[in-house]
Amino acid sequence: MYTPKQDKDIRCPLEYAYDILSGRWKSRLMCLIDGEPRAFRYTELREGMINISDAALSKALRELIDDDMIARVQYDEIPPRVEYYLTEKGKSFMPILKEMCAWGRTYYSFNSKNQMIQCLNCEHNTES
Repeated sequence: MYTPKQDKDIRCPLEYAYDILSGRWKSRLMCLIDGEPRAFRYTELREGMINISDAALSKALRELIDDDMIARVQYDEIPPRVEYYLTEKGKSFMPILKEMCAWGRTYYSFNSKNQMIQCLNCEHNTES
């Protein structure tokens, strides 16, 4: 497992927020989980994301769990059942992500070559 050479030296609240949500998949995962008032199973998250590998999904989920943005509940059943949902800390970040999404939608130049495919299923998409 990768061990950083230096400890994180976060000296600004903005750095803290960016550190938690940095990465290609974390914000998409949070928006997907926020889309419905229920817990999600791994396969549902995998199907809801576009072009993500199992390794990348597992890593993003693990990091969001470590940062207390989402929670993982494992049930003692056969077959095993695991569900993910937003924590209170994660829910508190959603208005910020929605504003960032609105900003991106306003200033991203849409074209047929590079469409925002993930936005087609997004509950926060006001253009569909």
